Amino acid sequence: MVSIDTIILAGTKGCSKINTAQGSDYKQFLKIQGKTVLEYVTEAALGCPDVGRIYVVTDTDKAGNAFFDSDIDYCVLPAERPGKINLVPEYGDFISNIKKTFEDHVLGDSVDHRCSTELYPNLYPEDREVMILYSDMPLIRSADISRAINMTDRNADFTVCFSDWESILKLEEMSETQLALPETKTAFFPFEDTKIRTNNILFGKPLRATDDMWKLGQELYTRRYLLSDDGEETTNWKSMSQPLLDYAKSHGRYQTFKGLARGLMHFSAMHLAYNTKNPFWRLMLDRGDFEKAVREFTGMDARMAIFDSARAALDIDNELMYEKLTENNGRLFTTLKDNMQESEVLELMDAKPATGNAQIKEKKRKGPGDSSAPMLLGI
Repeated sequence: MVSIDTIILAGTKGCSKINTAQGSDYKQFLKIQGKTVLEYVTEAALGCPDVGRIYVVTDTDKAGNAFFDSDIDYCVLPAERPGKINLVPEYGDFISNIKKTFEDHVLGDSVDHRCSTELYPNLYPEDREVMILYSDMPLIRSADISRAINMTDRNADFTVCFSDWESILKLEEMSETQLALPETKTAFFPFEDTKIRTNNILFGKPLRATDDMWKLGQELYTRRYLLSDDGEETTNWKSMSQPLLDYAKSHGRYQTFKGLARGLMHFSAMHLAYNTKNPFWRLMLDRGDFEKAVREFTGMDARMAIFDSARAALDIDNELMYEKLTENNGRLFTTLKDNMQESEVLELMDAKPATGNAQIKEKKRKGPGDSSAPMLLGI
């Protein structure tokens, strides 16, 4: 059985609050049917048999208050000895919360408490992998996390997970609700013969990344929103290329510039596919070629994992999405969270990787309005 330590990103520094009818708070601490969003994510990770220790990087006072009345037992680091669930004081920005948590706690705890011999025999520190979960996914379940673990290559240096279009269609048909919308920042973007969206699950081996790569990652993260709250394009389409160009110039390697050119070609094709709705540009996008571009650019083995796990992609990024999930006493939330047969859960947890995107067939969305056109969300 796989045992992979997990970091849940629930930081508040530099983050804005979401205004709701009940008040204003950070999205991970908003409540749905009496529980915070963070509790739902933590419980999903806790219920996954493939997950080892869990590190929640956050405002430990706020998280402690959220967990106080729940069944979640936790330790607060570094004051206490690590347990199954550990609250880690946030370091600052997105990248620091990953990098420092891994170095100070995930890696450090396994050495200090001799877990490395028991769980990771003959494993060099640079080979240690960690799973990253965002804290704003109230619908995610243990089966979705197991699905992600089973669908990704453990040999890769890092993997970004995506949900496919067909899985969101199933949820929309079941709930009779249009879910993937630019206005809620949950829209999908065209890719190969389908449409995809990041589903807030990442895998990586942090010690294989250089400091320059971490810095680049933070620059791209701050420019990740390609659509605004009203669904319009942002200037990040253009500004995202600047840190990539700066990185290439600072390294000056032929392979780096080659990867940059290949990657920008894909990025432009994605932009054109979204704007023109022309399938030609969408079919110009190729997963293997995109992975090769990142490999040439960074020197790391990067992968895209595309699979059917829509609930992990439906996060809370603004007030509108929160309202959709909580209106009518949370009817939609209950429908999406609980309406899953046991056989489907077992199928998700035991599924083997698909052989490729050829198995994914695009279908026209059922629901109000003309919504068959591809939609895009920045990552």
